[in-house]
Amino acid sequence: MADLEHNKQVALSFYRALQEKDPVALDRVLAEDAQLWVAGTTPASGCCGKARFMELFAHMRHAIDGPMTIVVDAVTAEGDRVAVLAHGIMKTASGKDYNQDYHFFARVSGDQVVEMREYMDTELLRQVFAE
Repeated sequence: MADLEHNKQVALSFYRALQEKDPVALDRVLAEDAQLWVAGTTPASGCCGKARFMELFAHMRHAIDGPMTIVVDAVTAEGDRVAVLAHGIMKTASGKDYNQDYHFFARVSGDQVVEMREYMDTELLRQVFAE
């Protein structure tokens, strides 16, 4: 049971780093060989490694005005896998609301996330961030 709680906390530290726009904490929680995948066909979609994800995160940090509020609605863990249901409440630098629903799947090893899959409304992402 303790391992499951530990894995939940590691996965949740990923979301805290996002919410706080903290690249140092995000770098620390992601394993060097982490693989991250985002649903859809947007420029941010598909699979990438840690370095590319950190580039996407830097862009998102600047595209969001104010906090990147991510509210965790439910967390479930089994073995090294953690599922998180969440919703985001954000405003873009151009003043648009970006209120998104998420399902995240994480795989944890030790104190780091080694795999992350993100499911969301990609059409909303496209509409809000279309320039």
